[in-house]
Amino acid sequence: MLKKRVQLSVVLENVPGRLGEICDLLYGLGVDIDAMTAIPIGESGILRMVVSDHQKAIHTLNDHQIPFLQTDVLVAHVPNEPGMAAGLGARFSQAGVNIEYAYFSGGQPKSMTLLVFKVKDVTEAMMKLEKQAGEYN
Repeated sequence: MLKKRVQLSVVLENVPGRLGEICDLLYGLGVDIDAMTAIPIGESGILRMVVSDHQKAIHTLNDHQIPFLQTDVLVAHVPNEPGMAAGLGARFSQAGVNIEYAYFSGGQPKSMTLLVFKVKDVTEAMMKLEKQAGEYN
């Protein structure tokens, strides 16, 4: 199942404990991190994440003056099975949808996982992908 979700990209100083501080801040609010990736960029980094309550997360990031960007992404909530990413990748390709970047959540085999895809236009991508028939893989 594909859904439109909000991704938060937080600019972090690349110092020990900073990632943990952000995670702890969200945990204290009862906001779960559904999927995340951290990318170092010199002395800083970008933490991209999809959370359970982006409005609550945005409010607290603003309150703590933590810089971030908000972006729409396409999320697939699927079983963690071999070939799932390959099948979705093929489906995107067949629909003519370019994936700008992607990251996934983890989990035990057969459990549910999130695959997060950044595409140029989420609404257009969803319409194109709906036309594709069949299973993910």
